[in-house]
Amino acid sequence: MQTFRSKKRSIENAVPREIAGLWFLPLCWVFLLCSIPSALWSADWIYTVRPGDNLWNITERYAVSMRYWEPLRRLNQVQRPRNMPPGMRIRIPVDWLRLKPVPARITHVAGDARHRSSKSSTARPATAGAVLQLGDSVETGPAGSLTIEFADGSRLLVRPGSRLRLDTLRAYDGTGMVDTHLRLEHGGIESKVRPSVGPGSRFEIHTPAATASVRGTDLRVGSGGSDKITRVEVVEGRVGVTGKRRTRSVTEGFGIVVEPDKTPRQPRPLLPAPEFESPVMQLDRIPLRLRWSDVPGAVAYQVQVASDPRFETLLVDARTLDGGLPGIDLPDGHYALRVRAIDDSGLEGLDASARIELDARPEPPFAVAPGPGQVVRTAMPVFSWSEPAAADGYLFQLAKAPDFTDLILEMDDLAKPEAAAPTELVPGQYHWRIATRAGGEVGPFSDPQEFILRPAPESPALETPELGDERLALRWRAGTPGQRFEYQLARDTDFRQVIFSAITEAPEASVPKPDFGEYFIRIRTIDTDGFAGPFGPHQRLYIPPDTFWPAVVPIVLGIILVIL
Repeated sequence: MQTFRSKKRSIENAVPREIAGLWFLPLCWVFLLCSIPSALWSADWIYTVRPGDNLWNITERYAVSMRYWEPLRRLNQVQRPRNMPPGMRIRIPVDWLRLKPVPARITHVAGDARHRSSKSSTARPATAGAVLQLGDSVETGPAGSLTIEFADGSRLLVRPGSRLRLDTLRAYDGTGMVDTHLRLEHGGIESKVRPSVGPGSRFEIHTPAATASVRGTDLRVGSGGSDKITRVEVVEGRVGVTGKRRTRSVTEGFGIVVEPDKTPRQPRPLLPAPEFESPVMQLDRIPLRLRWSDVPGAVAYQVQVASDPRFETLLVDARTLDGGLPGIDLPDGHYALRVRAIDDSGLEGLDASARIELDARPEPPFAVAPGPGQVVRTAMPVFSWSEPAAADGYLFQLAKAPDFTDLILEMDDLAKPEAAAPTELVPGQYHWRIATRAGGEVGPFSDPQEFILRPAPESPALETPELGDERLALRWRAGTPGQRFEYQLARDTDFRQVIFSAITEAPEASVPKPDFGEYFIRIRTIDTDGFAGPFGPHQRLYIPPDTFWPAVVPIVLGIILVIL
């Protein structure tokens, strides 16, 4: 024991007394920090004094309680609280400000969209003008959307197939600062958030994988699928995206991907906007078929069509590879269009905007015959098409050129879904189209149908048959390469009693010599596409007997019958 005490005493003697006494300093700092009023840690809202203001009415108007008037006086070193000069700046900690619940409002609805109150388990159809309270939720179907306006004027578009809950809807009374927290369970939203007006303003969007903290920006947030990945795209401003206790700042023109229970990936540039040939697309077809320039790196494109240029009433929100939108049917009218390229991570790029002028009614019929590329063999072809339910009549056009600048035939008073060329057409390539007339209005033309008029192949002239001892040789003029020939040998001129028929590629044939008697021969050409032309005039062929007996016997029998 003595040894231990001596060692302790020697150590204390070795350390200067001034340093040994500093062990209590950390405790002092802790005590000092804990004793500092919360006002020093809280962000401050600055109020500018106006004529007639005093510290009491300012406290009553903005503070949680009147008991804060004295702390406010000390914090701002106000010497004359009853007579404050206009323009004086008063610091009020955000924690001392009075909060009140503020509702949001549905401003626009399109398609299938529902609103569920926090006080009810039953969802009802969403309607424009409906008020949304804290805890309410909205849900959109595959073809539905709605727009929500918040207390500060921020607007949020809920895209098709989404579910959004309003977790927090509060405002600091009289300050213009709002505190909004939304939970996107699945789907996508597009928001235009008003710039923050003070340190208490918050606009946060929570998803299963991340939280996006917004302070005045134009952004898109998507969450969904079996992987529950969150994608955030910043079109304007800056957003803080947090995942698994790690926050990344995403600036304008960048996007970020966050997987559940993982830190956010590095932000990556958004793909540039596609380019349109014209700011106005004039369309006359349903379904819509859109055109734009390809964007390098794009794996698909997102197409949105709205009835207003602010895209508050979203009518179409579809993904496409080539601009085709099957199944989309819109009434004739004027629409706003925007298109984004999508990269291999699923991030949607910057918008390309245009207008659509749709005039597709009454819709044109479907062309039936002649079909595309069909070879027609008659010089006076007959055209046919489908019959739309509302059609009063049809307009028919025939031309040589696909742009119909050289009309050959036009009929504008057709009552039936068919037309026939009134005169013979010369061989060649033709194009035809039809339009529907309904209610005194003529709709757009159908897509041009091309056909080829080719005359039927002529039947070759048959040379005089050569009769041998055992065979009958036939010859005729050769045709063009690839043509074939069909020949027939019959006992009657109507060729009901055909005794021999064959097809050959050579302009000649050899058949077994038929028995004694009268026969008829005809021939026709089969063209390279398989079309068989008409048979030519038949030729009479007489096969004599090998001896005279076949001819004499009938005569002798006849004489005997007469004598008897």
